[in-house]
Amino acid sequence: RDPDGDWSSDVCSSDLEAYFHVIHQVPGVLVCEKHECRLFDYIDEYKSEIEFIRLEYDNIRFKKATFYEKKINDVLFQIAISVKYIKNLEYLKYNREFILEKFYKLLDEKGYLTEHSKIRQTKLIADFKNYYEEKMLKILNSEVDSNNGKWIKEIFTYVRYSSQPVRTILLILFLTNNNIIDFFCEKNEKKLEFIQGPWPCLNPVCHYYKKD
Repeated sequence: RDPDGDWSSDVCSSDLEAYFHVIHQVPGVLVCEKHECRLFDYIDEYKSEIEFIRLEYDNIRFKKATFYEKKINDVLFQIAISVKYIKNLEYLKYNREFILEKFYKLLDEKGYLTEHSKIRQTKLIADFKNYYEEKMLKILNSEVDSNNGKWIKEIFTYVRYSSQPVRTILLILFLTNNNIIDFFCEKNEKKLEFIQGPWPCLNPVCHYYKKD
């Protein structure tokens, strides 16, 4: 940006160096997590998956920053900063079991679980669809209409199901009201509380049976 806060039309300068950002390569990240502007493909098709790509200023087609519609851009920005946050987590601490456990906890709090811990799928999908604009979900290839809404069910149904990262993030943001940090935060987890001991021994074969 220029000093006045407006986007500069010139992307290169003698004192700047352009480079590829890791976060921008994640599927579903469509805006910059820093500037909120729209991202464009540098190269539409690759000759080879192992081809070395060098960033050439002459190949940059878009010289001015552009944005999606505000409501859509705001959601896409939340996705981008969520990816950045997740990227910096201690990845070995979080696995599929942890994610599902957190999901079910939130589903229960939001009233999406039955008394037998079954997901009220119809209600969940309907509320999810009302939360996000259809146009935005279509941009992310994550529609939840009658033909494409099964991906939400599959996240909770198949043990070996591998969801697209952006879809998992969409669910997290939906259930936490755009608070990705709250989802992964463990400090607020309830711990089992026990009354102050001592406690009686309940093992009948032990000579301390019924004693404290």
